[in-house]
Amino acid sequence: MNDLPLRMLSADLSMIGANGISTPAFENLTHLEILGLKGSGVEDCEALKTLPKLTHLCFDVSAYVEKEVIDDMLKHCPSLLVLVYAFSPVDGSFESSGDNPNFSIVSDDPRFVVFEEDVCMEVAIAEWKRSSTHGQSGFWEVAEKIIEARRSKFFFFCFCISIRLEFISPVCREFL
Repeated sequence: MNDLPLRMLSADLSMIGANGISTPAFENLTHLEILGLKGSGVEDCEALKTLPKLTHLCFDVSAYVEKEVIDDMLKHCPSLLVLVYAFSPVDGSFESSGDNPNFSIVSDDPRFVVFEEDVCMEVAIAEWKRSSTHGQSGFWEVAEKIIEARRSKFFFFCFCISIRLEFISPVCREFL
């Protein structure tokens, strides 16, 4: 396993929890997309902060987390460059009405990016294949471009032409 260290992982952790990845097999992870999660609090995600090389983290539609998890990861994970929260307009995971606690997940930290994700699995797999085999931008690269634009005070107009709109949150779309 050490000859081929695991660097990128997209996984449903609802069976083992995020703390289940605190084993040597995951110590080389740089990119982690969590598709499902067991628990939603800071204590449920403690092990994520111990991944020494983790630079990119995504909590996907089904991996609901409390705002404190986002804040805690941004504050205590020194290697983290990108933190993505993907929500679905279909299931209302970012709606302003109702009792959904995820509505309040916002941050002023430039590393935090919110994406609307309303594509079916077949489209998501096709996007992954296209970005991995043809060098096109996937959601990690899009998030990096948004963060770079924020840090340089560069506004979205100039690079949005090369980005597919479904990767950009509705909040950002209103400026396009």
